[in-house]
Amino acid sequence: MLEDLSLKAILFDFYGTLINVRTDEHDMQSWYVVASFLHYQGVKVSAYELHNMYFECVQENLNRSTEPYPDVNVINIFRDILARLAVEPSQRLAWIIAQLLRSLTIKEFSLYPETLQVLTSLTRKFRLGMVSDSQDAYIIPELRMANLDGFFEIAAISSQYGYRKPDPRLFQQALKGLGLSTTDDVLYVGDDWERDIAGAANAGIQSVWIQRDKSQKHTHHDQMIHVFPDLRGLLCLIGSEDIG
Repeated sequence: MLEDLSLKAILFDFYGTLINVRTDEHDMQSWYVVASFLHYQGVKVSAYELHNMYFECVQENLNRSTEPYPDVNVINIFRDILARLAVEPSQRLAWIIAQLLRSLTIKEFSLYPETLQVLTSLTRKFRLGMVSDSQDAYIIPELRMANLDGFFEIAAISSQYGYRKPDPRLFQQALKGLGLSTTDDVLYVGDDWERDIAGAANAGIQSVWIQRDKSQKHTHHDQMIHVFPDLRGLLCLIGSEDIG
């Protein structure tokens, strides 16, 4: 158990930690559908042109950023693309395109078997928050789709700030949202060593590594890291009475 930590809040990563998701943004069939949709909006563009413009815009935005771990906002990306296609860059249309593309490129989307049990147990005792490298247009509806939207008080999403994990500021944004001024009573749970575990350590937050991928490489770190194959280990660590 974490006898030396008086927990008040637990922060979670989303993708790969709570939910299993696999996407393919290079699936040309998805781009054919999006291009066909745009034809109905009066926009003449081929699937290949749209695909190439998207990745070019993403890279251009990343290159312009001064952040060490930059992120983009896909809504702004699609607004840029619409402007390049001589279409009024409507915020609503950009959201529709982004969510349409996301829905088409998701190949796998499912909760891990233990996720609901663990979150239900933890929410009775702790405040829960989320720190995710994601897009507002994606993660908000996907939390709802997975029936997880009611568990988290705050979600610090990288697209909102223009930087990603392991930047410690993203973790700090979650703490700020919870009104916490210290990291001493906070735990972070994630599945990626560099982004989640090293990032949390850089922010001064103790973490739990959910090592679902046994081949994932990790480096030595001064902070003691608790490692479990799935989320149920977290219940053991904090001494939950609701272990199933």
